[in-house]
Parts: sequence; C-alpha cells; structure tokens
Amino acid sequence: MKRVGKVPPSHFLNTLLFNEQEMSKTSLPDLTADLDQTYGIDISKVALHKKFSPNAVRFMKSILSELLSKQLAKDRDEGFKLCFPRIKIKDSTKFSLPDSYGGDYKGYGNYSKKNGMMSLQYEYDLVSGNWLSLQMTKGVRNDQQDSKETVDEITKGDLHIRDLGYVTPVY
Repeated sequence: MKRVGKVPPSHFLNTLLFNEQEMSKTSLPDLTADLDQTYGIDISKVALHKKFSPNAVRFMKSILSELLSKQLAKDRDEGFKLCFPRIKIKDSTKFSLPDSYGGDYKGYGNYSKKNGMMSLQYEYDLVSGNWLSLQMTKGVRNDQQDSKETVDEITKGDLHIRDLGYVTPVY
C-alpha cells in the first residue's frame, strides 16, 4: 500500500476472493455495492477500476502464495528431506473471466473464441514449502505447452510430480 485510501488492501482482497457472486459475471457496480454494503465504503466504479493494476495483480499473487504456503506447511512431512532435496509439484487450473477479457485472455469459446479465460500455472516445492512459480496465462495455453517451455527447469535428483497433462515428448 503506497498511501491510505478509501479501500484498505484487506477489504479489496475480501471483496474479490469472498464475493458470493460468480466473479466472471460480476460488474464494477456490483463490487462497489458490495464494498458499500459490507464495509460502508462509498467508491465510484471509476475509482475501483483504477485499483485493478499490475500492482494489484502482484498483491493478489503474493497473498495467494503466502496463504497456500502456510496451508501446505501444516501438512508437510519432514521425512521427505531424507529422500529428495526437492519435491516439485506442478499443476494448473483454469477459470473463466468476463467476455470483455477475451482479447487479452482468450478462452476456448464455442466458435468465436471471445470469452475470457485464465490459466494459473503453479509449482511448489514440498520439501522447503516454497513456491517456485505462480504464473497467470491465457486460458488456451495448455499444460503440454508449459511443459515444453519449462523442460530446462527439471533438475537431477529432484522428484518432479506433474499430472498427465504435462506429459509430452521432447525432441
């Protein structure tokens, strides 16, 4: 947070993550109404729109990474260190975005390919409890493409766990 504003970072985060509405269909007026109803914050949709910036993306990624790391650390078995220096688990998930993001984050769409979709690629080291990568890409970027582009990150001695979507021959 650079300066004190109307919407504290915690309220911004809660509004985006714990909103009861389907986020792909949620509008700025919906979010401003939620901020007003939940926290008594009266903000214009233009002012809220300005909060969706590269800094906000970094903020959301850092919070998500921290929360997931803490959750996974609770269940970590220290015996893993005896077998492997790192156990790298890599997977992805996709989620829909409003159609207006279809140009930047293309989805599969029926034939128009205009609906928005984002793919979240992530890799976690089970031994250290550290996130190795967390990337947001276009929804049409599949796991096999990611596998080809990150083959140099496979390291000797480490255990790499990926779902079958990442299995592809490398020539």
